[in-house]
Amino acid sequence: MVLFVFRSGVQGVGHAEFTLVAGCAELIARVLICAFLPRLVNGGAIDSSASVGAYIALCFADPGAWILAVVSLLYPAARYLLGGAHKKPSGND
Repeated sequence: MVLFVFRSGVQGVGHAEFTLVAGCAELIARVLICAFLPRLVNGGAIDSSASVGAYIALCFADPGAWILAVVSLLYPAARYLLGGAHKKPSGND
């Protein structure tokens, strides 16, 4: 829920570049978690005999990605939503 509020708020005040960074952070986190965490938990290569722990580690990809996205949005949310910085000029005036 916090992720949706931060992402929409930051984009709403005209700083869509930060939401793009948050999306990239989500993608990178999912790829890294899915590629490495099950192998670390299983203690070797992943095949049909992988442990339940490796599956549980794989299930942490989404929450891990959401956490990294929120962390990447903390600065712009604090600055532009909570800090009272002004909206980015649109140039259409």
